[in-house]
Amino acid sequence: MIGGKSVWAFMHGFLLAFGLILPLGVQNVFIFNQGAVPAPILQSVACRYSGDAV
Repeated sequence: MIGGKSVWAFMHGFLLAFGLILPLGVQNVFIFNQGAVPAPILQSVACRYSGDAV
């Protein structure tokens, strides 16, 4: 039964880690996109903070 418990613990840890990493959120995706596509920094910052104000 030790093998079964360790597989269960591994799957639980894997799903927990996946669940913590997966939800990037809209703001993080925006930041990743800004890093991939060059844009003026002031425009990026203004867009980011205007979204928080709403």
